Amino acid sequence: MRARDDDRMNRTDAALRDRVFDALSSERYAEARRIAEHAIRAGTADDMIRYLHTYAVERMGDLPRALREAADYLAAGRTEMRREYLRLRAAVAYRIGEPQAAAFYCDAYREEPADVGLYSSFLLAQNAREVDEGELFAAHCTYGALFADVPQYTFPSPRRHEKIRVGYISPDFRRNVMQNFIQPLLTAYDRAGFEVYVYSTAAEPDDVTEALRSYADVWRDVGDAPAAETAARIRADEIDVLIDLAGHAAGGALPVLARRPAPVQMLGLGYTATSGLHEVDAFLTDAVCDPPGAGHERYFTEELVRLPSQFCYVPPAHLPVSRETPARRRGYIVFGVFNQYRKFTDEMLSVWREILERVPASRLLLKSQVFFAGEMRAAAEERLRRLGFDLGRVLLEPADTGYMRRYLDVDIALDTFPWPGGGTTCDALYMGVPMVTRYAARRSTRFGCALLSHIGLAELAAMGTEDYIALAAALAGDLDTLDDLHRGLRGMMERSPLMDQKGYMRALEDAYRRFAAVGSERTV
Repeated sequence: MRARDDDRMNRTDAALRDRVFDALSSERYAEARRIAEHAIRAGTADDMIRYLHTYAVERMGDLPRALREAADYLAAGRTEMRREYLRLRAAVAYRIGEPQAAAFYCDAYREEPADVGLYSSFLLAQNAREVDEGELFAAHCTYGALFADVPQYTFPSPRRHEKIRVGYISPDFRRNVMQNFIQPLLTAYDRAGFEVYVYSTAAEPDDVTEALRSYADVWRDVGDAPAAETAARIRADEIDVLIDLAGHAAGGALPVLARRPAPVQMLGLGYTATSGLHEVDAFLTDAVCDPPGAGHERYFTEELVRLPSQFCYVPPAHLPVSRETPARRRGYIVFGVFNQYRKFTDEMLSVWREILERVPASRLLLKSQVFFAGEMRAAAEERLRRLGFDLGRVLLEPADTGYMRRYLDVDIALDTFPWPGGGTTCDALYMGVPMVTRYAARRSTRFGCALLSHIGLAELAAMGTEDYIALAAALAGDLDTLDDLHRGLRGMMERSPLMDQKGYMRALEDAYRRFAAVGSERTV
């Protein structure tokens, strides 16, 4: 009798799992959550149904609850879905800026040491912390050691191509913040001297993918193919210079580069620190992020290649121009932070609260994708209340398609620390909104400083917390200067190295030529 009951329950659970999977596959997350909740209340012992419930909760944006459910499952010592819950706990913690996110990724990696992507996620999460740069470098070198026994391609005879074959590999040939920096690589290169091959690892190609496709000489959608298979494809294409545009970010292709499919390999744009791989020859940067003589070379396994700007920004077309600082018509200052919520540390939030206190009647607009969910907004409000904010002076908004135009309502943008913005800073400046940033010696804290320096506004970059607060408060009290900046910043951007596509590509291609000349003679 007991066996028949167990068999009936197993069949019921299997049918419920199928229903939940069906709902999830069609992105009917609320329905999946309801089915799983009903099964859990009915007493199911099926761990898969429990996990799928947590996954649906996460997809609906209730990140605090998803994190609690993962913690509860792991604390209970259950094992069937342990690996999945370790991954989910780390990913959710990372999205909400939980200080333990890096440690959670480390836990997940220890459980699955064959998945080097989990170690990359650990490294990425480390950048959000005020960690010692030597410690960060050592952690990246550990990544490189994971590939010590991976076979590499050799190049026994020099290559002689009519044009230098440049390969770009990235998950970001799609609609996201990186598209604004990737575009010049495909649209502004010297077609007389170079052939461009694209290896797109994008999981979900979109309209931007299609728009970019026609600019490459050769486009290959490699998706999530095994690293060895993608490396073999690149080797067969006889790429002279291969550039990874993502590094340790999600979807990055460093395991491909570890196999040395090209005689010259570089890292640039999408990651803030070294790859940790000795098979990567160069790291693309600039003289503000990595000042000559500052000793940053000791934190890289690659040679530093300093361009006029680390980034070249191409904004969306047909955007309106700011005519004056909005405080003129509104009567009070609005500070804006459009960076991702995971970059909001408690220390940074406390700094923004202090700025509000120094600027009477001012408001703080926090715009981030996670605020689409009411539960996440409520959690953020509770966090702000705990840190002493007057919630009547704070606006929480989800990111949306009107993101760029919303800058027209912002007087001053505030950057995050120790993980500053890149794309969001360029967006703000292009829309006429001055950005106040903070930086330190660590190169990954210096993006905002570099971007401001390139347009001639290095005075808006502060070395310490008090200077950051003072800069923001002083700027808020000078409406004439704010007017000048709101009217003039777009022109300053357009005349700067940040938007000089020809100058940027000329410097980049000079570096390609220099390295390719050495690489063509390489025998490894």
